[in-house]
Amino acid sequence: MKRKNLLFVLLCINFVVKGQIANNQISAGTQIFPRENTKLVINTNVLLVGEPLQYKIYNHTDSGTASSLSKVAYVSLRGVKDSVIFEHKLRLEKGMAQGSFFIPTTLETGVYRFIGYTNFALNNPENGIASKSIYSINPYMKENIRMENEIDSAQQVRIFPNTITDVQPQSGTNGISLKTDKSSYALREGVNLTVENLNGENGFGNYALSVRRLDPVQISDPQGKSETYSIQDRNVFYLPELRGELIFGRVLTANEEKPVENQAVAFTVPGKDYIFKMAKTNRQGRFFISIDEPYETANSIIQVVGPNKERYKIVLDDTIFSSTELEPANDLQLDSGIKDWLQERSIQLQIQNAYFNERSIIISEEDGSNRFYGNVGRDYLLDDYTRFSSLKETFVEVVTFARIRRKDGKEVFEVFDPYNPYKEGSFSSRDPLLLLDGMLVQDHDEVFGYSAHDIERIHVFPGPYRYGPEVFWGIIDITSKKRDFKPRLRGEYIKEFELESPLSNRRYSSPDYSSKALQRIPDYRVQLFWEPDLKLDTEKHVKSFYTSDVPGTYQVILEGYTDDGRYVVANQYFEVK
Repeated sequence: MKRKNLLFVLLCINFVVKGQIANNQISAGTQIFPRENTKLVINTNVLLVGEPLQYKIYNHTDSGTASSLSKVAYVSLRGVKDSVIFEHKLRLEKGMAQGSFFIPTTLETGVYRFIGYTNFALNNPENGIASKSIYSINPYMKENIRMENEIDSAQQVRIFPNTITDVQPQSGTNGISLKTDKSSYALREGVNLTVENLNGENGFGNYALSVRRLDPVQISDPQGKSETYSIQDRNVFYLPELRGELIFGRVLTANEEKPVENQAVAFTVPGKDYIFKMAKTNRQGRFFISIDEPYETANSIIQVVGPNKERYKIVLDDTIFSSTELEPANDLQLDSGIKDWLQERSIQLQIQNAYFNERSIIISEEDGSNRFYGNVGRDYLLDDYTRFSSLKETFVEVVTFARIRRKDGKEVFEVFDPYNPYKEGSFSSRDPLLLLDGMLVQDHDEVFGYSAHDIERIHVFPGPYRYGPEVFWGIIDITSKKRDFKPRLRGEYIKEFELESPLSNRRYSSPDYSSKALQRIPDYRVQLFWEPDLKLDTEKHVKSFYTSDVPGTYQVILEGYTDDGRYVVANQYFEVK
């Protein structure tokens, strides 16, 4: 089905809580919808606490090509009883995203499930959730470490020594060749790595490239290494997040908890580049809000709009996916033979983290969102004018397109259109949309309490303006200097909640030993290089990095998918002495 046809079908569906609807509410069979499935690539599956888990997620169609439907993916680390260790939201670009997470020192030794999915992929009876086993070791919590013969052999997952004597390169077997300029390097020596595409256009794709020391351990997992989970039929249909992440909820009557139809709600993510959205409930009292703009983590506010708001309450939905179908985490048994390696690596990690420089994390900057009304209207930067002590004087002397009038015995803001001074025509009886720091203000007295000296700017748009489900007679958008306004309204019709922002793309810069500036700083990296967004669209790429103070056998592994959906993996090895 073409994308535009899917959009039409979805717009005809009543959106509901948790981004899902009952299958019996869809006139056509759900099999007509295209499917998505996710794949995960990670830098390693054995991690000590204090190490970063670095990952990349692919979102594909059934044919293996990048999906353009979902714009948001979710990854999380799950423990016992599907407990959530962490969850990341990620913005998908061309069906891909990447991130990282430091394993906390509070995490117990054990086997965990690292899963990835999109909301739409949860519709799949199979391959809806990508999964990787993560074996985490916490040497600082001795009571949690199980040594040999301490747990039932049928349940044990065991880590035991490996001498790493037999490593065979697979480079070139998939049309990708990995070559280093030498087979052996000294400590802190530069490495030049050539990634060569031998298949021409058939090898074009996007890959993750990792260079990491081989740990001298092996894993025995009796449950195998399944990378997908089947989801039981739940008689529901999960909606794709076509534009951005979806926030769902319902408006109910406060006393009887009956759904309220055709009720407007307003939502704000505060900040310098605030996000303001409006939506209206359907017959089931449900609403959905799509966020496609970048934002920072913030305490967001959603409120019922209208004179009867006190009669209603808002019920928001928890968007974190949970399932009893995920396999439970197991105990992890450590062989006594890995004691020396574990002790050495623990000391190295402590030193490495003590010297960790946050400036080595490079975060991709995102463009701030523009105001929803664009460039229409007039902007009044109050420092450009004579300052008056009160807002009332400011609106009389400075703001020519808005004024303060009495209405029903109260003073209220009103937009004045000089080209239509008598407010003739449709919607002329409507109130203006009044915003302060991006928050919808329903009680104008809250703004009158501000000193004009605390206001930075006032933006006014005269004339009728439709936004979402509502039409207003103009816009008055006020920005305070501190940008800290919160409505004084209290009740079940208004909710403040923390909205975790999608993870920004980040990468770790490698140290440069071409000069002597870092010669006195210890370097115990075992992850020498990680490039999660390696785009092969030419014959070859050359990547350069430096070795660390940790000798051993290092593996170069390239893993990912070609543009036509074919899985590719290649590896190479070198020594550091």
